[in-house]
Amino acid sequence: MPPMRLKWFSTNKEHLPISGGLGPAILLMVGAAFSFSCMNAFAKMASATLPSTEVAFARTFVNILFLAPWMAINRVSFLGTRRKLLLTRSLSGATSLIFNFSAASKIPLADLGALLKTGVLFTVLLGFLVLKEKFSLRRMVYVLIGFAGALVVMKPTFEIDPQGGLEALGSAFFGSISAISIRELRGTERAATVVFQFCAYASLILLVLFGARFEWPEGREWIYLGCVGLAGMFGQVAVTSALLRAPASIVAPYSFSEVLFAATLGIVFMGESLSWVTIVGALIIVFSGVLLGRNAMRS
Repeated sequence: MPPMRLKWFSTNKEHLPISGGLGPAILLMVGAAFSFSCMNAFAKMASATLPSTEVAFARTFVNILFLAPWMAINRVSFLGTRRKLLLTRSLSGATSLIFNFSAASKIPLADLGALLKTGVLFTVLLGFLVLKEKFSLRRMVYVLIGFAGALVVMKPTFEIDPQGGLEALGSAFFGSISAISIRELRGTERAATVVFQFCAYASLILLVLFGARFEWPEGREWIYLGCVGLAGMFGQVAVTSALLRAPASIVAPYSFSEVLFAATLGIVFMGESLSWVTIVGALIIVFSGVLLGRNAMRS
């Protein structure tokens, strides 16, 4: 029986340069945004009765259960080649996930979605500071506009739960380190290897963190945890594949659709309200991200 083929897990080199244009990468990023919005919604439901670290563990462990057999059948490397960079991506991604789920248990999904999108702004800043990328005065202005929008969103968020707001920003920051690491892995690693390493390290860290606080899930909690894991898996594979197919500065702005998805899920399924302050702040962040993406495409 021939090995199973899955386009998203194909080697990076097949997509450099991008043969089908930016369309597939953009669709993957939008799909990832929707998946992550669903993941956070289910995580919020599960975290109402279970520790957020245990919910995060379910998210990464489910990924391992699905990925490991596929990788073994297709003889995909579990360790990869650039192991130090893979470790950086894994640890930063794990830290981002922990902050993300903790914040999801404290603040509305719309606020969480908006603040998580500051990760694009952090990515631009870190690209300049760490990778010595070009950083024009115009891009600096766009980044400052984006962070101004984050401050606007933070006002109602701080009234609800200051810690949750800071955790969302922490998740965005460490997520940007993860995104830059993935970008640097282009051409050398397969998406499945990158995702598996992240899930393996994150699962070990989370297992240690919740340890004796483990609470055996009951009833609907099993469904919530399963959905957290599946939605997270689809989102992780999609965003990793998008970043391996095209530059982060070009496709990342399309992840801003997560703000809309998160707000909709929060209102429809959780009965959350959406303040005008949050809407204005989210629009400013999205506007900044789109301008950064357009500027990157012109340069």
